[in-house]
Amino acid sequence: MSKLFSAVLVAAVLLIVSEHDTKALAQPCTAYCRSNEIRFTPGQRVGLQLVNRTAGLVQVQQSGRMHPYPLRPGQEIRLSFGEGTKPNLSLLFWDETDLPVRTLLFRPEENVLKVEFLPSGSFSDRSISILDDGRVVIY
Repeated sequence: MSKLFSAVLVAAVLLIVSEHDTKALAQPCTAYCRSNEIRFTPGQRVGLQLVNRTAGLVQVQQSGRMHPYPLRPGQEIRLSFGEGTKPNLSLLFWDETDLPVRTLLFRPEENVLKVEFLPSGSFSDRSISILDDGRVVIY
């Protein structure tokens, strides 16, 4: 009887965990996301909302497409990319004084990626890419 009870208990726990994992996968990340937790539809037009939450000047540059743009502390800008995610869309960023910067990602709307730049203690994110398959990756 004890073995049967244990087997039933394990099966019930596995069922609950698998249902929870399925629900978690079905709900896309919309706030405080990290790399690869947000996915856009390939080819979808994507807008970027950039917010500087650091005390310094953060330079932002779309790789190969625009000159560095200085983002002042507290400043927020919006960029729109009509070509969508094909080809890959890459955004480089860095603190003007070489202090480490980390990013937090949000998806406030279906086709908007909000990026908040925050001070970091030891490591620094350097770029965000929206790949042509729709994945968002932080490097």
